Amino acid sequence: MSASSRLGAIALVLGAVAMAGCAASSDGDDGTSTGASAQTAATREGYVYFHGMSHLGFSHDALRAGLGAQSLLAPSMSDAQIQSGPSSAVVDFVSAKSDALVAGYSLGRIPVLRMMSTNAHGMTRVVMIDPTYDSAASLGGSGISGGIAKEWLDGDPERTLMLVYGDVTKSLGGEKSYVRELAHHERATLCYVRGDHERFRQSDMVAALVAKDCDDLTTRLAAP
Repeated sequence: MSASSRLGAIALVLGAVAMAGCAASSDGDDGTSTGASAQTAATREGYVYFHGMSHLGFSHDALRAGLGAQSLLAPSMSDAQIQSGPSSAVVDFVSAKSDALVAGYSLGRIPVLRMMSTNAHGMTRVVMIDPTYDSAASLGGSGISGGIAKEWLDGDPERTLMLVYGDVTKSLGGEKSYVRELAHHERATLCYVRGDHERFRQSDMVAALVAKDCDDLTTRLAAP
C-alpha cells in the first residue's frame, strides 16, 4: 500500500471514530432519561463495596455484572475485620481516585462510617444499603450514623450520600438519625424500599450502587 493510500485509510478510521463519539455524546441530550444515560451519569472513578456479617451480600459476579468495567474493590472480610475499619489497601485505592463511591451493606456500614469520620481522601459518594442498626460501638454508640454523615457531607460541597433501607432497618430504627439529620439536606437522598434484608444482597444491591436518586432506584428495581 502506498503512503497516500495508508493516509487515506487512517483518515477514514478517525472519521468513523469521531462520528461514533458524537453519536454517543448526543444520547439523552433531549432531557429524556434512558437506561444508558442514567448508567453513565452514575459511574464513578472507582467503587468500594463492604459486605455484611458472615459475608452476606457478597457477590463478585453481581457486582461485576452491574458495574461492568468500572474500577472495583470489594474485600472479603471476617466480622472482626469489618468492625476494625478499612484496610490500608482500601484507603490507598480510594485516595488514588478523585471521585470514588464507597458503599456498605448491613454491618458493612462500620468501615464506611469510619471512612467518613476520617474524611478519607477521594471518597465523594457514600451509599448505605439496609444498614440495620444505627450504631457503631467504636465510634460512639447508637444513633450516630446521621451525625457522622452530616458532618462528612458538610465538609465538601462535592460529596453526596444515599441511604437505601428496607423493613428490617426500619423496624430497628436504623434510619432514624439519618432522617433526623439529613431529611432536608440537599445532597442526601433517603430511600425506603419495602422488603426484607435479603433482597439487597445481589441484583438490588447493585441497583443501589448505580442509582442517582430514589426515582432512578425504583425504575431499576422494577426492570426485568
